[in-house]
Amino acid sequence: MIDDILREYFQNERIGRTRTGLGDVKHHQENLRGEVEKLHLVVEAMWKLLKTRTGLSDKELVQMMNEVDAADGQVDGKSTKDEISRCNGCGKVLQKGIPTCMYCGLSHQISPFENR
Repeated sequence: MIDDILREYFQNERIGRTRTGLGDVKHHQENLRGEVEKLHLVVEAMWKLLKTRTGLSDKELVQMMNEVDAADGQVDGKSTKDEISRCNGCGKVLQKGIPTCMYCGLSHQISPFENR
């Protein structure tokens, strides 16, 4: 009897923690959705400005999107760059997000679009 009561108590505790965790995940998901929608708005506004000021066409944008998509070796609608960056000076692997080689001190320029 006491075993059943304890088992039920701990099961209810686990269920409560799981529900709290799911609430946190849903909240995070809503935040991400809002950020993606805002980025979509920014990109659309930037493209409209660029198009009106330069005369570029939607067709040219699509062609460039296809080029960028294919640059990673896979035409999949994503720009994935998982390759390891190496120092031009000593050849050692560069630490992500740090523009200076920690082995030889050579400075490297990081692309603003590089996911490092």
